[in-house]
Amino acid sequence: MDKRLIHGTLAAYVAAVLSLFVLAGCGKGLTAASAPPAPDKPGRAPVMDDQVTMDGRGLDLRLFDNNPTPGGPRKPTFWAHVKVFSQTGQDIWSFEDARAVIYGNSEGSEEIVLDAGKGSFQETKMAYLKDGVVAHVGDMKLDLSDIEWLNDERLARSDNPVAISGNDCSLKASSLRMFPDKKQLILTNVSGTLRMRRNEQ
Repeated sequence: MDKRLIHGTLAAYVAAVLSLFVLAGCGKGLTAASAPPAPDKPGRAPVMDDQVTMDGRGLDLRLFDNNPTPGGPRKPTFWAHVKVFSQTGQDIWSFEDARAVIYGNSEGSEEIVLDAGKGSFQETKMAYLKDGVVAHVGDMKLDLSDIEWLNDERLARSDNPVAISGNDCSLKASSLRMFPDKKQLILTNVSGTLRMRRNEQ
């Protein structure tokens, strides 16, 4: 059954519906990939120094869980492969042509695979992707102008418009929050259609 989503006042309802949607409706499985982010806004991505300390081609960038289970393996939360990079500070990198993966820490959580034209990365803290960002979560495709991964908060966010398409949905929203550990997607000012399926056993 198709349901039309309205704007503004139903944002909380949409968040709950989309949380179920991510679990059962629009997503089935992902192939792994990789890429990191880039800065564009004050206070969001780190400010780069003018002096470049290193340039190169082909680099893997990783963030890890800063509070791992004692005695357990140190698992990555974010991984990106970039084709062109510059180290602009001791722990800050800018890059171009990236593929990235955000990993959830819960069993059955789906990887978020992203491609981006540019981005920035700060060790242990964050990654920022911009310039034609495309993300895939199961069968869902998300088109964004940018997205930021905050490692301590385990949160992916964008305050710019996003378009989501999939087998059971066609949505537009003015901002996005993704919590991969909770398998939760929260959108604001949503419009479009979302088809809810009954669970099949």
